[in-house]
Amino acid sequence: METTRHHSRAAGRAPGLALGVAAVIGACLLFSSCGGGGGGAGPENPAAPGWTLFEDGNYTAARDSFLVALAADSTATEVWSGLGWCLARLDFRESAIAHFTACLALQPASPVAEEAQAGRAAAALGTEPAQAELALASAEAALAASPRFVFRYDSGVDWQDLHLIIAEASYALSDYDRALAEVDSLGGTRPDPGSPTFLAELLAELQRLADLLH
Repeated sequence: METTRHHSRAAGRAPGLALGVAAVIGACLLFSSCGGGGGGAGPENPAAPGWTLFEDGNYTAARDSFLVALAADSTATEVWSGLGWCLARLDFRESAIAHFTACLALQPASPVAEEAQAGRAAAALGTEPAQAELALASAEAALAASPRFVFRYDSGVDWQDLHLIIAEASYALSDYDRALAEVDSLGGTRPDPGSPTFLAELLAELQRLADLLH
């Protein structure tokens, strides 16, 4: 049964508008440092010095530390993920996506992989234009592995951000039913699908939720 999807032709510019907001929402997740880290890197972990710098917000120094660790061990998945997060927060999003993907190729199932999926989702949503399909798939994978996901090195990044990414990516892909479902899951205000301004209202609610979360 058609409910909200019929709006895609009635307001053809909406997906384009969504891509702009997608970049904003992706940036909220990538650049926010709303909570402390979880201290997931132990002293025996070659990524530990880099994560300490990352938690301090020193992303350039953290990146350099991860690069040194990667030169010593190119199979260290924590290092690949750490590099991805640093590059994302330094606004090198395409490179971040490549590093997250390399991490996932080495270790497709683990807490490290969940964090790489979350980072890739945010980086993909934040590119211009947004890579909505990759963002959607990555966020779904992170949530499937960890429904109450919390990033160990920045607890301000969690499962709610992933649901918001899914909502925005769904909007960009003209899947408004899915976007509404995610708004519901976040306790947002559901706009009326029958309203002539439905798409603008849904987009505004996504932005409001992004501002609320970060």
